[in-house]
Amino acid sequence: SETVTLPFPLKSYFGDVVYPPGGGLATRKQENYQLVILHSGQMTVWVNDERIVVPSPRVCILYPGYIERF
Repeated sequence: SETVTLPFPLKSYFGDVVYPPGGGLATRKQENYQLVILHSGQMTVWVNDERIVVPSPRVCILYPGYIERF
């Protein structure tokens, strides 16, 4: 028998978040993969202190191990 190690967690979480203009999320270390679906407006995310502006509509993936804030 062979053991297979997956590069991602087996648990998944889903939810919606709506931020008002200028709203955001504090700095954190990304622990898992995260898909961000941006329906309208734009998003500014800092990944390891690099500023990234994302226009809508977009789908972004955030990878574990990085320091991020929105």
